[in-house]
Amino acid sequence: MNAIRPAALPGELAPGYAGRFVTLNGFSSWVQACKQLFSHDATRYWDDHSSEDEDVLAQIAGLSAAELVSRHTLKPLLRGFVKPSRKLLGTSHHPRYSRRKFSYFCEVCAEEDVAFHGTSYWRREHQLVGMHWCLKHGIPLRYDTWRAPIVRSPSACLPVSQVVDRAWLDVRAMFPAVTQTLELASELLDVAGRADLKQVNMRLKQLLIERQMFHGGSHTGLLLLSDLLLEQFDPVWLEEVIPAFANKEPGVFIRAIDLLGSASFPGSSTVYVPALIALTGSVDAALNLVSASAPRRHAAMPVA
Repeated sequence: MNAIRPAALPGELAPGYAGRFVTLNGFSSWVQACKQLFSHDATRYWDDHSSEDEDVLAQIAGLSAAELVSRHTLKPLLRGFVKPSRKLLGTSHHPRYSRRKFSYFCEVCAEEDVAFHGTSYWRREHQLVGMHWCLKHGIPLRYDTWRAPIVRSPSACLPVSQVVDRAWLDVRAMFPAVTQTLELASELLDVAGRADLKQVNMRLKQLLIERQMFHGGSHTGLLLLSDLLLEQFDPVWLEEVIPAFANKEPGVFIRAIDLLGSASFPGSSTVYVPALIALTGSVDAALNLVSASAPRRHAAMPVA
């Protein structure tokens, strides 16, 4: 079948690309598209979640699976701070990745994309947990309640979309560490490969020691990392990003957070990223720490 195969746009979310492909070619659904494109393969079963099949999407977009993952999913950030032996669950835009129920977009970004690219599209950074406003335009994001596959463009969703509570702009103003964390997370989406956790943990432990904070052993009388985060971040935002913060009280040890820097910490980008901001004080300093801890040799990014 001779189908229109558009180029994937910068930072375009993979399932959003699938939806754009469906619309451009006049298919009624992603399932219909796959059945016609791969009619020769009788062994495949297609359903609504096939839009999350990275091999299929990569083939349509003319990319390798590794390129699709690194440029058009949240995986580069999500697996950047986990041990290589730990396999990520879910797919590029599955609830087990983002823990977000809906798909988010910025209406000004959508307008600009139409003017520049000729179409609006779903940006992966807007799907990050805790992202309630556009980092570029500083306005609340909007969200569409019709989920995977994302067949409609943000522009098409605008009339029926809902706007994020504007109270989040107060959080943006009162807690600069929140914005810095989101900026760092967005930057790390474009960093290929996993961080060298051993080196990152060593550097973070040194920062904890310099601040005379808990870094192992007894935490009696020492400031905990979870306490530092509670001081610098909005508690509601923290609980959304790190559920372990639910009902957190000062001085209460949280294993999933306060063991950061130790060899026994399993690794989680949702903890590492805000911790990097809290301990280094800036996006640039955090990026420098991660870059300095990167492995010397970079192999091609494996597909999780």
